[in-house]
Amino acid sequence: MYVGVATFELHIPFSGSLKEKRSVVRALRDRMRARLEISVAEVALNDLHQRARLALAMVSGDAAVIERAFASVLELVENEADAELIGWEQELIPFDDGAPLPLPRFGEDDTELT
Repeated sequence: MYVGVATFELHIPFSGSLKEKRSVVRALRDRMRARLEISVAEVALNDLHQRARLALAMVSGDAAVIERAFASVLELVENEADAELIGWEQELIPFDDGAPLPLPRFGEDDTELT
């Protein structure tokens, strides 16, 4: 099993308000969700009206599926007329499907896993 995670940053030059920015981000996010089985959310730069940072996540049994999905996202974002891609970072994390899973252990204060 593989987990793919990516973050990317957009410049939205015409945006003069947070409302205009949200419109661009929402439309792009909805297109990604509709075309790909991918989770996407705005994760930073929420108070800036011309920049946005989004994060993606995807799980698959095949790393190539995630790589193709991320390539499709890149193409979609690069072809977006309302926003310019100014940064991208991704990571593919492999998990051993056959390994036994440990049970979570809570710390003394019961607020975090150890």
